[in-house]
Amino acid sequence: MIRSLLTKKSSIQKKYFVLKYLIMFSVLFFPHSNAFCQEIENFDLPSIIRGGKLYDNWLAFVPKEKQHLISKVRKSHPSYPKNSKQNGITTWRCKECHGWDYKGVSGAYKTGSHYTGIIGIDKYTGRKTDEVMQILRDSTHKISGDMISQENAKSLAAFVIAGQVEMDDYFKPGTSKIDGNANRGKPFFQTLCSSCHGLDGRLINFSVKINEYEFLGSIGKKNVWELIHKIRNGQPDEKMISLRALTLQQQKDIVAYIQTLPDKP
Repeated sequence: MIRSLLTKKSSIQKKYFVLKYLIMFSVLFFPHSNAFCQEIENFDLPSIIRGGKLYDNWLAFVPKEKQHLISKVRKSHPSYPKNSKQNGITTWRCKECHGWDYKGVSGAYKTGSHYTGIIGIDKYTGRKTDEVMQILRDSTHKISGDMISQENAKSLAAFVIAGQVEMDDYFKPGTSKIDGNANRGKPFFQTLCSSCHGLDGRLINFSVKINEYEFLGSIGKKNVWELIHKIRNGQPDEKMISLRALTLQQQKDIVAYIQTLPDKP
């Protein structure tokens, strides 16, 4: 019996040893793991999700009594590169310089109409809250407390530190094809998304131009990084829910299904 207990103890110690080094391996090679970051930094999930929406468009969170201040940002951000192609209020959005994939010039925005040459925020995963908030308020970003409250600044920092995801994990290795199964994603879309977007994704036309159309299927094909970000964090100033509670594979399956939806009227 004693030998049996010793053998069992030895087996448990071996399992503990293996588990310990698996955790160390994941920390070293998968720094974007949300579970790891949330455990270490102790951020609550609602704050991270709110931060993801602020990263998308913090202007939607300016309180009514201070919305008159938005007139100050109608012109392009003073730090936005003069030779880049965007202009006006959109240049104040975090995503406009750092990208939907959080990699800035190293990611999807390395070329095209959103190119700025500015680095991403991916290197700030795991940093300290005070450090990220100081950057937000510095002379480069110029975001005052009147525009983003201290509470919202903390949420934005929480997203930067613990809410990012490695977008490459959504794609088949070495390709631009989503590593998902559209058939598995269909029931998720039809039960979680279709009440707002319609069963075919055409209930909402996102285009701001007359006689032009941009449906959910269009975004899934043309800007999948934006789609992934919104699936995980929701849409600012709308009741769209965050689907972070779903597994990575389930999220990929939903993206794969959305890409099958029509992109024309």
